Amino acid sequence: MKRFVFPPPVTGLWRDQDAGDRKVWLRAACTHHFENAARGRVAPRPDRTIVLEGSLVDGLLGFFCAMGEAVNGPGGYFGSSFHSFDDCLFGGFGLDYPYTIIWEGSAESRPYLGSEILHSWLEEEREGEDPFPEIAASWAEGADTMFDVLVHQMQSVSTRGHGSAELLLR
Repeated sequence: MKRFVFPPPVTGLWRDQDAGDRKVWLRAACTHHFENAARGRVAPRPDRTIVLEGSLVDGLLGFFCAMGEAVNGPGGYFGSSFHSFDDCLFGGFGLDYPYTIIWEGSAESRPYLGSEILHSWLEEEREGEDPFPEIAASWAEGADTMFDVLVHQMQSVSTRGHGSAELLLR
């Protein structure tokens, strides 16, 4: 198993990693985040605008890696699964209400978050990795692609939470 040193000196070091190593990367990012939180090094940061570079998104794991670094810098964490990402949208992980996410080049990301990614994710949920697979299925109801599901989750934060959050697709 590959080991990574956190925090890394620059963003994007995860890009050359395969899926298995990206999962290791995301676990290391999560561990680093929670170690900092335990030491009081994670302060609320409201009124932020972050930019997610769509050109970095090359699949669901790439989305989580890119989003983590967009929000929290090199090696940043902002979820390592769909459920943890959704949890991060509600504060305490680098974004706190109010906030804006600008997804630059979102059209570049769309093909990498297509229907096959959505179906694969739903299948993983049904196989028992998630204790609530019916919730995953309801989140994806009416969506054609994983891109659609992610956009819906980000756009619905204000109606599901207690603050203002905005997503701009560019």
